[in-house]
Amino acid sequence: MRYFNIIFIILSCLLTWESGKTQIPSFYHLSTAEGLNDNNVICVATDKNGLVWLGTSEGLHSFDGNKITHFDRHQYRQLASNNIRWIDVDDGNRIWLRTQTPFINMLDKKRKIHRLTVGGEKDQQEVTDVLNTKTRGIIVLKETKHFVWKDTTKFVMDRINWPVEKWIPKSYSLTKKLTDDRILYYGSNRLVVINYKTLKAELDMPLNDINYAVALNDDEILAYTVDGKQFYVISIQNKGIIRTIKNLVDQYGKPIEGDLRKAAKIDHENVVITTRFSGLYFLNIRTLKLDHYTHDPLDPGSIGGNNTFNVMVDKYGYLFVTTQTSGLHYCNLLHGQVAMKPYFSDVNKQIFDGYIQAVTLQGDSIVWLGAQDRLIKWNRYRNESQFVNIRLPDGQNLLGRETIRSLKVDSYGRLWVGTTRFGIFVLDRSLNVSFNISKEESARYHIPSNWINQIYEDQAGNMWVATAAGTVQMKAGKNRSNSNTSYEVVPITNESSWSLFQSQDNAMWIGTDKGAFSLMQH
Repeated sequence: MRYFNIIFIILSCLLTWESGKTQIPSFYHLSTAEGLNDNNVICVATDKNGLVWLGTSEGLHSFDGNKITHFDRHQYRQLASNNIRWIDVDDGNRIWLRTQTPFINMLDKKRKIHRLTVGGEKDQQEVTDVLNTKTRGIIVLKETKHFVWKDTTKFVMDRINWPVEKWIPKSYSLTKKLTDDRILYYGSNRLVVINYKTLKAELDMPLNDINYAVALNDDEILAYTVDGKQFYVISIQNKGIIRTIKNLVDQYGKPIEGDLRKAAKIDHENVVITTRFSGLYFLNIRTLKLDHYTHDPLDPGSIGGNNTFNVMVDKYGYLFVTTQTSGLHYCNLLHGQVAMKPYFSDVNKQIFDGYIQAVTLQGDSIVWLGAQDRLIKWNRYRNESQFVNIRLPDGQNLLGRETIRSLKVDSYGRLWVGTTRFGIFVLDRSLNVSFNISKEESARYHIPSNWINQIYEDQAGNMWVATAAGTVQMKAGKNRSNSNTSYEVVPITNESSWSLFQSQDNAMWIGTDKGAFSLMQH
């Protein structure tokens, strides 16, 4: 019989922005396999009822957490096109859609679809953009011409002449909402910020080769080039660039790969950026920590594809990433999750996907895993794994041959590795064996059995070992150091021992085959 052992590691989809270290997010997925009509998801938004709205090249979809509902022109003739390019939700919880047509669509509160003409039936110019502003409501653009919904009893967007049109670049390639009423335009190597509350341009500056921009706060904007070689922090108040960022490298020491696309603000100093065929980048503006995250075909919790496109972070902490080949992928950045890591792979592409016996942390990034036939060192931020060689005195390598049953990093940073047949190996920071503890005469310290169930360090720095033939205390000597600490082995019980714990009152608790024992230390 073949046993399938799935490795569950407690991960968190929470990205630890304060420390500048990003844990691996675990995504949920919506694709044709879950009921979408198309995997080319172009845009996404959430309404005030908690529904997720997705725009694809084959129609509009809504998702309530369980069911996907599809809207297309075959069923809803008022829909201007199945090719949904933009979705937004206004303050009245109406859904607004832009397609590559002269019209726009609106879904009212009852989710009935309406088609609005823009500038009259004879105006067949394609809608360029739709802006959702706090003061002026929904604004439709046809190039630089503005249209608003003056009479809400009619489904017509009327032309309105505003002085802001003279500031908008004639051939703009980017519009981006910064705050409630601030809209950024970029084109012809000019970056312009217009405040639609005051109908004034607050910023108009020359800037070459910008691909995208996102607001960091009410004053600062992050703009970047398509190749990621230049990032600029721009101040509206100071009317220009206040910081230039170059030569970014990711957690693997590699420069940015692929073309950068869209970005979304996570908090005041963190953004997430999509790419063409290179997955996602998470950038901390304060620390310049850049984390690269890509699709892993063996990990069902990874981003579903590397051809990422649009990205959104809502007020509840949900990160939504659209892709052009594999649907929508989402997770929550604020709520911890239980995620699955089904395998570990080292630099030699060797894969382990079996049973995990023991887990312990070293610092904030390193996870030590005691597996059925090896010791694994896993950097959870870089997602890098190392299968550690442990050698016996005769040179025999235990990698692939010995179950690791217990792990403990002591106060000196040494790793104590408890095995099934060979006792304990104490590894220094270079992963060399400092000494062996076993029942064999050749060992530096002797214990009643080589079968190790738990290793524990008490508050005084003494080590405790629970074995199949009893528990011992390894009492640390007075002269202590990383490499020269001496121990006195003190037998405690002769019962098969499984677990160790020190309570707040300094008592040592020992779980055995014949119950729990408590030893008060003085």
